[in-house]
Order: sequence, then structure tokens, then C-alpha cells
Amino acid sequence: MITKIKQTKFYNPDDKTVHGNCMQAAVASILGLQLDDVPDFFNEHQEAPDGWHAFYDFKKDYQFHPDVYYLAYGDSARGCRHACVYRGGELVHDPHPSNAGLLNVIYIHILCAIDPSAMRSQPSEDTSS
Repeated sequence: MITKIKQTKFYNPDDKTVHGNCMQAAVASILGLQLDDVPDFFNEHQEAPDGWHAFYDFKKDYQFHPDVYYLAYGDSARGCRHACVYRGGELVHDPHPSNAGLLNVIYIHILCAIDPSAMRSQPSEDTSS
């Protein structure tokens, strides 16, 4: 369950420097924080890339491991960046034959179907091994 925090600032089409704070409110809602405990990413940083960088910096302090399969990217023992499949903070699958996994997780991507009804049928799990 989330804490439903409402935004307090709203986009003003007559003043392009005023942005709504929906992102701030949504993040506070998911993390169970008060609105003032979350930066107002896009009003504090007028350029979109700076607002996103502020968001990325903020969320680094909130480590959580979703209980879904996700892509984890990080450094490999081979000296390059690598992608693996994780779930709940644990390595589930390393596509590299070494199965060495990652030395660290730098960032993750969660894949979520926007329209699940449009998804192709999922392949069955390989039971040959």
C-alpha cells in the first residue's frame, strides 16, 4: 500500500519556468515519505536533464530490490559492463558462459508491458538441462 501524496504545484502555461511537482509527489507516495522529504526535481532544476540527474542522485539513497525479474547492469570480471537477470537482489541468470555475474550493480531496468494483452506468448521454461 502506498501513501497517497498530492502535488502542490501545477504547470502554468503562461509561465514556462513553473512546473508541477507531480514527480515529487509520486516518488514521496511510493517511498512513504512526506512531500518535503523529496526534492522538487524539476522546479529546482529548470533544464530537464538536470532534473532527471537530481532524481537519479536522490534514488541512490533508497536501495530496494523488486520481487520481479529485472535487468541489472554493472561491471564484470572481464573488465567491461555487462547485463544479467536479477530478482530480489539476487542473480538469476548470467547470459555469459562464465556465469560469473556482476561485480556490482550500477543500475537496473524493470521491463513492464504497457499493454499486457499485446504481449507475445511467453516461451516455456527450458527443462532440458
